[in-house]
Amino acid sequence: MTTRLKNILKLAKGFRGRAKNCIRIARPKVEKALKYAYRDRKVKKRIFRSNWIVQVNGALHQHGLKYSNFARGLVLCDIALNRKMLAEIAVNEPYSFYSLQKYVKETAPIKFIDPYRKKMSIEREINDPPSYKPAWNEKYYQEKFFADARIRSARKNKLEEEEIKKKKIRLEQLQIRFEQKKKEVKQELEQMKYATGG
Repeated sequence: MTTRLKNILKLAKGFRGRAKNCIRIARPKVEKALKYAYRDRKVKKRIFRSNWIVQVNGALHQHGLKYSNFARGLVLCDIALNRKMLAEIAVNEPYSFYSLQKYVKETAPIKFIDPYRKKMSIEREINDPPSYKPAWNEKYYQEKFFADARIRSARKNKLEEEEIKKKKIRLEQLQIRFEQKKKEVKQELEQMKYATGG
């Protein structure tokens, strides 16, 4: 076996079935795997970048900011921090992130606070400073999950009650029809007896 074939089988190590030791099956599988690996080396970078943006955006929402406005403010303030570093600060250093967003908000000439959330964010800063909260508030999401679960169960119970009511009404209607039919049959029997003289 040549070195080229050995290299192909080496790359096919761990494949299922004969793809790991039969060269005719291994070659197209390895080619396909290398194509996917080449593509996903680039996709991996995109996924990481989007995850960092999600983390930064989640931290900014606690302070009443939008990510797009914050990113523009960083450029105007000449702060050269990439998404990875911002995400690290947001998750592990909430105090530093709070001071950073506050500096950007005060320095950059952009209307940062959403008008609908302005009052809420100001009240939150007065009563409970956001710097004391981590970027990922586990308690909040747990409460939200349980609240959603309670709403879902209440809806389910309501639907079940409505279904039971419908069934009860249907049964009552059937009973009324049955009684009417019974009376009609009795009347017909009496008429037949009267007609025959029995």
